[in-house]
Amino acid sequence: MANGTIGVSQIDVLTTSGTGTVSIVPPATNTNRTLTLPDETGTVITTATTTGINASALSTGTISTARLPIVPIANGGTGSSTAAFSGANITNLNATNISSGVLAVANGGTGSSTATFSGANITSLNAGNISSGVLAVANGGTGSSTATFSGANITALNASNISTGTLAVARGGTGATTLTANNVILGNGTSAVQVVAPGTSGNILTSNGTTWTSAAPATPSAPAALSTASGSAPSYSARAWVNFNSVPLTGTYSQTGTTVTVTITAHGLATGQIANLDFTTGTSVDGSYTVTVTGSNTFTLTQASRTTSGNVTLRNSIRASGNVSSITDVGVGNFTINFTTAMCDTYYATFITANSFSNTNANILTAIQGSAAANWAGVNNKTTSAINIMCADSGSPTTLVDPFDVNVAIFR
Repeated sequence: MANGTIGVSQIDVLTTSGTGTVSIVPPATNTNRTLTLPDETGTVITTATTTGINASALSTGTISTARLPIVPIANGGTGSSTAAFSGANITNLNATNISSGVLAVANGGTGSSTATFSGANITSLNAGNISSGVLAVANGGTGSSTATFSGANITALNASNISTGTLAVARGGTGATTLTANNVILGNGTSAVQVVAPGTSGNILTSNGTTWTSAAPATPSAPAALSTASGSAPSYSARAWVNFNSVPLTGTYSQTGTTVTVTITAHGLATGQIANLDFTTGTSVDGSYTVTVTGSNTFTLTQASRTTSGNVTLRNSIRASGNVSSITDVGVGNFTINFTTAMCDTYYATFITANSFSNTNANILTAIQGSAAANWAGVNNKTTSAINIMCADSGSPTTLVDPFDVNVAIFR
């Protein structure tokens, strides 16, 4: 042959042409045939029923698509005689090799051929990957691309997390960064609050008509009229008053711990009254004490703890009083009435009565004490904190007596 030697077995027809073409015509029965061609170039033509062709032996040339059988996917083919075929069984695709088309969201794509697309179905986004745009408040953002933004829609704020800045008065704050302990806070319009310090001990919060200050209390003034009825004079209250028994009584006492028990026959006291006691023996301390009556002949009082006993004299006892702290027994018929709160001056009026409730000294003369106990004249012995009074037998004015019932009232 012009193009080389062909080894053929069991072939019924073998023909050649002048152009070097070899045609193989198989017998009527389809049996496998082997065709060995030389390395020279040429064209092999087979009938439609020829099978068993080894594609690895083809090194050059072109086989018409129409002459090729359909290779199944199982044998590495496409299973199709056209370029369009199903890729359902094709795996290990390289995304870099995709050059056309748009992958739908349903198939794991974005559904868009550009960088702008709907993210409605995208979940588990990492905020750290957001590099542009502003997240709206409605979507959980601040609506701002800067650190300054409106907090109108931010709720459930925790004041403990505020570390800087001062809340203004207009926003419900004080406008101040510190508040000194024990100062009184004053309003100051829209400006930071003002404060008033306590000042000197005893000061009171006082208005000057414009603001408040810490000032010493003013000197007491005369009381105003309690009432004024049509056609009558005004009435005034007493600035101090007292009813007391000045008759001295003697007895004994004993003290254990802080309790002092006094025994005086028919002492005439009531619980809550004040007794001016003179402990003539023992170590209990003289003074005026509020008593608790335990019997017609006994009563108790409280002192600093000690253990002692002895004799005692009840100098006087206050039955009832107002603005009177105690009565000092200066001597027979001579008493100092001590005020709890001082008078504003010494121009007060003093009303004094006394009665012994017996035939002896039935009429008692009373007066403000002069310069001497038995002298009705002399200096006016009145101060803003106390007044001294005397009681004498009306039959013998120089003889001072201790009445059973003494009444003193102070008006100013």
